[in-house]
Amino acid sequence: MPQGAGSTCADNDGNSIADVCETAVCDVAPDDLSCLQVDCPGPLPPIEECAPQEVIIDNQTGQVIQVLSCDCLEVGVCGISIDPFTGIATCTGGCPAADLFCKSVVTDLGNGTSTLDCECRPSTCTCGDLNQSGGNVNLADFAVLANCFNLNNPNPPTCPAKEFACADLNGSGNIDLGDAAQFFLYFNATTTKTPPNCAGGP
Repeated sequence: MPQGAGSTCADNDGNSIADVCETAVCDVAPDDLSCLQVDCPGPLPPIEECAPQEVIIDNQTGQVIQVLSCDCLEVGVCGISIDPFTGIATCTGGCPAADLFCKSVVTDLGNGTSTLDCECRPSTCTCGDLNQSGGNVNLADFAVLANCFNLNNPNPPTCPAKEFACADLNGSGNIDLGDAAQFFLYFNATTTKTPPNCAGGP
């Protein structure tokens, strides 16, 4: 469409809308490893940010190979977090209901990579995976054990009920050295066994 003299309404992308009149949309950035930094239309509060919704990761390292989709998501709720230094993706944030965990949903693509997204799902503790993240038991799980250690009841916010239940590996009602001993049997491993049936390791 012809523009008058001095007009700044250029349509460089050819979509019949003047570029200066277009609203930036939350989408994957040109590098395919992040999301565009745009203002999300969500209410204040809660504050929303343009964040990854689904990514492809390397099965060995957990590093992001490609961001597949982005969306305006509430800050602090369950979602994908990409470490700016290592490029490793993890599921972090809270869930709206006390009995839900922020869980990794991983689909193996059969070529050394997997898709990863994060969902709030009911607690399905496996022995050692105290933060319900999926994958090998690691230091993040140990942090949950440490926060609940020496307690005989949940103690929010450091040891909420769902984490206390997962940390009670032997079902004694106390988080003690017995639970710690069982926890280390599962360190850096995965299992389908669930508390309180954690004796003997994976």
